[in-house]
Amino acid sequence: MNEDEFDSEENDDFAKDMKDKLSKYPIIGGLVNTYSNSGLKGCIDKINPFSEKLHFFGRVSIFVTGLRHGCGCTYITGSLATTMANELKEIICVCHRQGTNLPSMSRIKEYTGDTDFDRAYQGKVVIYDRGILGEFTQEEMIEMRRADIRLLVCNGEESDIQRLARFIHKAGDSAKDWMYVFNLVPNQWRMVKIRELMHDYNIIFIPLHDYTHIPVKVKKEWIKKINSAKKTS
Repeated sequence: MNEDEFDSEENDDFAKDMKDKLSKYPIIGGLVNTYSNSGLKGCIDKINPFSEKLHFFGRVSIFVTGLRHGCGCTYITGSLATTMANELKEIICVCHRQGTNLPSMSRIKEYTGDTDFDRAYQGKVVIYDRGILGEFTQEEMIEMRRADIRLLVCNGEESDIQRLARFIHKAGDSAKDWMYVFNLVPNQWRMVKIRELMHDYNIIFIPLHDYTHIPVKVKKEWIKKINSAKKTS
């Protein structure tokens, strides 16, 4: 990315619109009002190397949902399930609706409510991929409330940020109980802006990757964030 991208007219317009539209929400309005274009160069957060392993006691449930259709819930579920299966060397149970495609691995066991309602979960980690926020069945609402860790999948476009602002405003204090997974954010400039707006929340950026070769940086971020979320749940 060259330096001109930071000063482009398109990015300036995006930033101004985002600031104006988010400032009306009191929970993150204060963050928006401190927004500044200055000092962007070199301020992108870097992931610090670490060697911490996943550590769980008993069964852990993780609930994955998204802000809108096409945001990548199943893709994020597959990335997380693959990382945890490889790290823990144990069975990961993934509960999802029929018609979704997940990685083909011996340690990932798939369950659907249509065909597997009477099967006991085999693993210590259960991941629920339940699609779009607001389209849950009553049973899926119960799963969400009982989950140890809740993930909300977002994208980085202006319309997605507006949806996220409405969610945080409506959720109130409980918004901090969620992990916000930003999938396929188009450039680092927007990553910087999202970090500024969401600095009080648990967020992670996941780039496009293949399930069979998850980048080391992505693995480290998943492990760090899941461990952090588990400690506070």
